[in-house]
Parts: sequence; C-alpha cells; structure tokens
Amino acid sequence: MENTDVIFADTKLSPPEDFANLRTKGIKLIQQLAGKVWTDYNSHDPGITLLEAICYALTDLGYRTSFNVEDLWTRGDDQTNLSFYTARQILTSGPVTVNDFRKIIIDIEGVKNAWIEVSDDYEVPLYLGTKETTPGQSVYELSYDEGAGEPLRLKGLYKVVVELEEGIAADRQHEVLQRVRNIIQRYRNLCEDLVTISSVEYEPFTFEADIQVSEGADIEKINALVFQLIQNLFAPPIPFYTLDQLLAKGYTIEEVFEGPALQHGFIDVHDLEQCHRSPQVHLSDIINKILKIEGVIAVKSCSFPAGSQSSFSEFTESINMYALSSEKIVRLDIENSVIRFSRKGDKHRDAKSTAPSKDRVRALYKFLQSQKRTTKLRGPKLDLPIPTGSWMNVSDYYPIQNNLPVTYGTTEPVIVDPGNSKMIGDLPLRKKQVLQLKGYLMVFEQILADYLAQLEHVSDIFSFENIDRTYYSQSITDAVTDAAVLMKDLSKYNETAGQKESKKTFFKRREKVLNHLLARFGEEMNSFSFYVHNSSTGKSEDVIRAKAAFLADYVDLGLERNKGFDYSDRDGAWDTSNVAGVKKRICRLLGIQDYSTRFTTFDWIDVEKRQEDNNPLRFVAVVRDHQNKKLLLESRPFETESEVRHILHYIIQHGFNTKKYQLQDKQGRFSYHLQMENEEKQYESVASMEFGSKGNRDEDFSRLIELLEGLGRQENFHLLEHILLRPKIDSHPLKSSNQPAESTSVSLLTVLRKSQVASPTKTEQPQFPYSFRIDRRNDKGKLSWTLNLMRDSRTPALVVEDNFPLKKGAIERMVHIRQAGADRVNYADSTNADGYYVFVIKEKDRVLAKGKKAYREKKDMDDEIILLVDYFSYQLNLMHTAADKDEVSESDLADPYSFQLSIFIPDWPLRFREPGFKYLLEEAIYNELPSHIYPNIYWLDYKQMKDFEHVYKAWLQELTMNEVPEIARVNSLLAVFNEIRKMN
Repeated sequence: MENTDVIFADTKLSPPEDFANLRTKGIKLIQQLAGKVWTDYNSHDPGITLLEAICYALTDLGYRTSFNVEDLWTRGDDQTNLSFYTARQILTSGPVTVNDFRKIIIDIEGVKNAWIEVSDDYEVPLYLGTKETTPGQSVYELSYDEGAGEPLRLKGLYKVVVELEEGIAADRQHEVLQRVRNIIQRYRNLCEDLVTISSVEYEPFTFEADIQVSEGADIEKINALVFQLIQNLFAPPIPFYTLDQLLAKGYTIEEVFEGPALQHGFIDVHDLEQCHRSPQVHLSDIINKILKIEGVIAVKSCSFPAGSQSSFSEFTESINMYALSSEKIVRLDIENSVIRFSRKGDKHRDAKSTAPSKDRVRALYKFLQSQKRTTKLRGPKLDLPIPTGSWMNVSDYYPIQNNLPVTYGTTEPVIVDPGNSKMIGDLPLRKKQVLQLKGYLMVFEQILADYLAQLEHVSDIFSFENIDRTYYSQSITDAVTDAAVLMKDLSKYNETAGQKESKKTFFKRREKVLNHLLARFGEEMNSFSFYVHNSSTGKSEDVIRAKAAFLADYVDLGLERNKGFDYSDRDGAWDTSNVAGVKKRICRLLGIQDYSTRFTTFDWIDVEKRQEDNNPLRFVAVVRDHQNKKLLLESRPFETESEVRHILHYIIQHGFNTKKYQLQDKQGRFSYHLQMENEEKQYESVASMEFGSKGNRDEDFSRLIELLEGLGRQENFHLLEHILLRPKIDSHPLKSSNQPAESTSVSLLTVLRKSQVASPTKTEQPQFPYSFRIDRRNDKGKLSWTLNLMRDSRTPALVVEDNFPLKKGAIERMVHIRQAGADRVNYADSTNADGYYVFVIKEKDRVLAKGKKAYREKKDMDDEIILLVDYFSYQLNLMHTAADKDEVSESDLADPYSFQLSIFIPDWPLRFREPGFKYLLEEAIYNELPSHIYPNIYWLDYKQMKDFEHVYKAWLQELTMNEVPEIARVNSLLAVFNEIRKMN
C-alpha cells in the first residue's frame, strides 16, 4: 500500500504554539487578577475573544521562533550572514607538528614525499665554557673555539629532505625546493628555524626472481607489475583522499579537518606515520603481493643479489630483510634486475621467446609509474558548505485587531481623512468606541511587532560586526489602520522608532553576546574587561571594539597562533602585519589596535645637540610638528645626555597634560612653559616656547598637546626570537680587501646567567609586611570562612566584611583583591565621623575590602596605599618569576638562543604606564606563549626604544633580503640588545 500524507491528531506542540494551553493559562491569570469582579469566562465574552486573538498571535510568534537557524540567519536577498565560520576555516590549524609540516610540503606540486628531522648541526658551532670571576663562582662564556668547552646543542632547528615526483626536469627541481623553503618559512613555528633543505639521495638496488605463470600470461606486463609493487613497498606515494572517503573510513569531521588546510585533498596521518625513510621490507611481503598478480602461479625463488644484500636462492623459514641506509631512499634498478618466467609450453619455445622483452617491460613500467606519479586530487571538495536557508520574512506583522470578528469594526479604517483631526469629534459613539479599542490594542500590537523585529535581526545581534543596538523594533503605522490618528505625535513616533535602549544598556547587552560567542570558541577576555571597567581611562566601547575585533580575526589568530614572522617575505620587514602570531593574538586580547611592526618612536621628538661658536656642547629635548618641522617645544640646555633624557621622558609622560603648563603674556611676548616639581617641592620651567602673538601661541600649543596625546596612544611592542640571532658565519676574519678584519667578526648574545660553583645565595626580594589569612568560623553550628590581609599575626591591614559559606569563595575574593589592589584607581578614600582618613578597595560599585586603620594624616594613608599597590603588583608577577629551576639543566639555562624570545615594550603609552595594565600585558604574554618558550620582557624608555628600533629595523630588512645577514647589521643589533639585557 502506498504511503499517504496525513495529519496526526495527537501531534505534540511546543508550549508557545499550543493555542489551548495559552488560552487556559490566560484565563487562569484573569481569574487571579479579576476573579471577584468578572465571573463570565465563556467564549461569547468580548474579553475572552480578545484573549483568544492575542493567544493566536502568540502561537504565530512561537511558530516563527521555531524556524531553523539557517532560515533565521538568511537575509532578504537569500544571502546567509557570514558571521559563521566553515569547518575548513575553524577546525583547521596552522602546521605545528612534524606531520603537519610534512602535509603542507607534500601538498606542493612536484613533491612526492618529505621528511623533517631535528638538526643537531647548525651553521657555526658554538661551545659553552665557564670562566671563574670570584672564588667559588663562575660565569658561562660562549665561544667559537672548539677547546673552550662543550658543544652547545641549539634546540628548535630542523632539516628537511624532499623526494620529488618522478619526471621533474632538472631545471624545475630548484624551483620546487624553493617553494618548499618558502612555505616552511611562511608557517615556521615560533623560536624554530630551518637549517637545510635538500632533495633525497637514491640508493639503487636490484632484484632477482623465478616466477611460474600460467600459459598465455603476458610476462612483460607481469614483470612491470612486479617492479612497480617492489618500488612502492620501499617508497610508497602518500595518497590524497576526498572528504567523503575519509568520512567513509570512520573519521569524524573534527578528525578530518585536524591539521593544516591543503589544496589537493586530505592526507590520512596514518599513511604518513607508516611511510618511513628507512623501511624494513620482508621477502615474504614481496612474495605475497606477487602471488596476487593475475597469471602468477608460484614464486620459485626470490632474492636481493649480493650487491644489494645477503640473499639466499631458495626459501627457508627465516626472513630475508633488506635494510635501507637511513640517509637515502632506495630506487629499484630495473635495468639490472632480472625476473625469469616459466610456463608449461616453454619446451616448445626458443630462448628468446621465454624471456620478457626489456624494452616493453621498461615502457610498461614507466606507464604504470606515470599513473601513480602524483596522488594529488584536482578540484576536490575541501569544505563543508554553510547550510543555506530560506528567507522567511519573520518581521512581517499582521495586526491582532484584523483577526477580530467583523462586528468589532476593527478590520476597516474608521477615519477616512486622517489629516482632519476635528472629524473624530463628529463620529458616532460606536466608531469612537472602535477607535478606543484600537488604541487599547496598540500596546499589544507594538510589543508583538517588536518581538518579530528582534527575531528578524537575530543574525545582527550575534554577528562580529559593529552594530549600534541590541533591541530592535518596527513601526506598525502601515500595518494598523487608523494608526496615524491614534498616535499623539506621529512624527516623534517615527523619529524614535528603534531607539529602545541607552548606551549603558547597549554596552551591557552587547558584551554579554560577545562573551557568549567567545565562549563558543573556548575563549574569554575577562581580565581585560575587569581592567577596563575598573580603570579611570577605560571605556565600555573599548571592550566591545576589542572583543568584536578578536572574533572577526579569530580564524587568523587560530591559524597563526604558533607561527613566527615570515622572514622570507622581502616586502614584510617593516610597516607590515607580517608578525608572529602570538603578538597579533596578545594585541587583540588587550585591545591594542595596531599590531604591525612599526616605529613607536619618531624623529619629531628627540634629543638634539647644540653648540654655538666656542661654547661647550649642550643637549636639548625638542618637539617638532612632523608636518612642517616647526619647533613646538624646547627644553633648556643640559651638559650631559643623561640629564636631557630625564627631561625628554618627563615631556613624553606629562607633556599632554595642559595643567602642567603655565601660559604667560608679558610685554607683547606670549609663551607657554612646561612645569616640573624639583627636589625642593617647587615648580620650575623645564621646556618652553615663545611667540610674538597670542594666536600663534595658542595654535602651536593646541598642536603640541595633540601630538603628545597621540604619542601616548601609540601602543605596540616588538618581539625578537633569539634563534634568529645565532651566528651564520664563523668569527674568523673573512678574506676581504675592503673591510678591516675586526669588522667581520660576529658577536654573540651575552650569557648573563651565573654558574653557582659554591652554595647559592638567596636572591634579594622586596620585603612586605603583609600576608593573607583565611580563617574558619563556627557560629552556632553554621560554618563559614573569613578573609583578612594581615600586617602581622595579630593586626589586620585589610578586612573583608563578607563571610563565605565555602572556602573557595574566600580564595576567589583574595584573587579579586590582588587584581584590583595592583591599580591605584581602585582605591577610594574618605573621612569617617571623627575626621580620620579611611579607604576601601572597590571593584566597580562593590567594596572588596576595607582598610582596618584610620589615619590622622592623609599622607600616611597614601603611603600605606602605595605600599599595598607595590605588594599586590609584586604578588601578581611572582607567579611568572618563580620557575622550577630543578627540572632545567645548567646548560639549558646558559643557552641564550634556544626557545627564547625577548619582548621590548615602550613605557610611555597611557595604558602602559598603569600597573594594572602592565600586569595584564605581562600575564597575557606568559599565558599565550607556548610553555616551552621563555620570554624576556623589557620595558624601555623613549631613548632606549629609539636606539633599539633603529638597529632592529636594519636587521629585519637585512634578514629578509639575505640568507646570511650582513655582519655589521647583526653586530649593531646584538650590541644594543646586550646592553639592554645588562641594564635590566
């Protein structure tokens, strides 16, 4: 019997779509609210009729809410909102493991296979020794001299061996290897590098066998098939699969897309793991495969001749194994391999007819190999499509009043001429009552219409784009008849339609949605949000902008998370987004908008030398307009550069603050002076400018403040991988007639760590009089926990008035206090009833802890707060400095190159000056870097950063242009870098 479409009577409806359920609940609510004055709930009652009309509208809303997600996300032009990421975008990653890198290399046209191995060798061998400085102590010392100590084994260096596809012309082989090098450099892991790349060397071997075949078999074809299967046993091609093939093999979607995205299909990681450069092939494997060839009856003998391997002409129970040299790939020598065939009719054939034709065997073998020359797929399906939906026009609204019976009069317009307001007074009572009912229903109409508008814009709410609202509404003037008459002010209604939330509400709701989206990717930016919401300089829009930018860049942040910058990109040395993936991720996590490699220092603010006639040399700090080089501010002259650097630092730190300036008008001369407090607590002018007119002064003063404010917003930092600084030529003088010998020597990174020969002494650490104490409290059998910060064992410094039912709550409060207490802006002070000064630590409007002591002098309270800020800042950074040295060998600690990087951060940007943000930035660095990489963090003043950026840019440009950088540029960078390391 054919199946027929039917409607089932017992279909289960969801509560919002169940009309009877809604009606029952509505009547029950009416009974609760008006049961004493309204007892008639029959269907003929107008109130019940209105209830039923509203319930019916609610079922429509429930129905539309249950639409498939792809339908709700599809816009009116049938285009799906692309805030969704595809499987290929979000599930793949950049290459990280050895197998990942093998995949992307094999995916290159012309490559058959590839192997990546750790390299114990590198360009210039280094030796690590020790030099005694004081009795019982010595320092590590790096040298190029072999007798200076033990060889330094650098980590993170690799060599690549590539097997090219057969038939690649000699002139194209170098091109393919260069493409391999480029793609490795493009995806190079952070603090790792490639030492060598080469094509494989082949080791020929021969094969002999006696095979019995059936009468009429094509012995040349069988011969070629035997050669092919033997070669594929030793050097099997890596097959590419389609998406459907891997799914059919039982892999999940997550497993299929694990690893880097390829262009020619998918590679099964098990095929890679089974394909070794040094395979072990048993004769029994060869025999089993030969016997499966059509026409083969038996294998009488099988061996590798003595030139290849010990062999035996007849089979025994033992296994004859051919072991390949680990440095080469074997290739079957078909010219010197011999296969003899025997058939029943050989006695009637001459010797020439019993032996296969070598020319035909060679031709068939080449044909068979050409079919398997590459397993790369052409135009495969590489991704799962985003589900497409249908535009359902969910915001289309049909008014409730149009569903009422005709006798109610609400389905047709009451006012023929809406512009004549006097006409309403002339209407019959019946029509006035109809308008009154329409006006009553307008509240419900607007609410339901707004719900549908909100549903229509759900894709906008959950998008990564910048939106200006989270509540959506729509006008119902076109849907409801007589709406223009019912509105008190129609123009104002149309003007304010959609404005349903304040900025505060928008930021709060928008951040909740972005937090939800972040959580779907397993990410969170809570520390950044905490800092911004509790910082005097932070704004809610900064949080929204940072989280939306993080989500919009999430694909690249995931793909590039582990990669270093691509130094093979000749156009990507400076003023470029070619940066290490971890830098981009840290910047996005902390709302640093520009992560590119660029200058943070500028020529328009600097130290200049001044010398007139025979006067001594002087130094001045200057600020110029970079557009026209006009001088805007000049310090008084100083005898030493160190003195003027102090003034330059003050200008950068405070020069944007107009309250620090004194504007003077004297005898027709107009000037402004930057004031600084001296040791005598008096203010003196340290930099100034004078003008002939007030207009010129005010114009230049505004420009000066604008430039210095902009400088304070220039947030960035530089990341330097130590492994890229390793010497690539030795230190012996090069043969050059144009350069002095000393200029050719290559500097080394200074080894700063000491080798403790005697008993180690404890490192001096800041001493603070504070410690947290968590106590258990039993109040009439009710257990709770209290938290205090103690100055000593008896005297609390901070008290927490809350009692915590669980110890976990006290610990969490302690963490919050540490985070908030590291920033001075979170301390609020006041005076008590006795006129004494007191303070609290706050998180937004919540008091986290209170100072226990009341202070007679405000200065005493401020001193206590400063000490607390220092203590909490130290405690927060302590987790990063207390590394477990027991698991690290002395040679690892002395190695300045392996798995280390240095981060250079300017100390003058506005946020970078705040202790809370400094902690946040350092915490992000430690959390986001791979655990095996150690970061060295340096906070540089303006002059230090300017010196560093000058040599850093030159080195980067040299590194991208030459495989072996010019010595002078390397030495210049190392000299500045080593000086920075010694000073920190």
